[in-house]
Amino acid sequence: VVLAGFYLGQMLPAYTHNRVYLGSSDMTYDYEKKLVLFTKFFNNQMAPDEAKEFFKTGKISYILFGPDTMLPQKMTKELQSTNVIYQNGNNFVYQVLP
Repeated sequence: VVLAGFYLGQMLPAYTHNRVYLGSSDMTYDYEKKLVLFTKFFNNQMAPDEAKEFFKTGKISYILFGPDTMLPQKMTKELQSTNVIYQNGNNFVYQVLP
């Protein structure tokens, strides 16, 4: 499962055949609950242990930062259990560590 910004989360499944944590509201199970956690994560409001649990319960393997998200450099505490595996300009892909 890929955690991506709101716009990319809607586009990613069509072009990559990957599942996303939060896609369109009519295609995402438990959308409202997931939206709250998604917003908390991307607004830099999660503690490291809370973020790790969020990744585990959401089965999130990758995090995609792009034009519709905060830059990951501002989110150091949430990303403690991840590694950068790709970067190009302001686009980053992080892999969640087990």
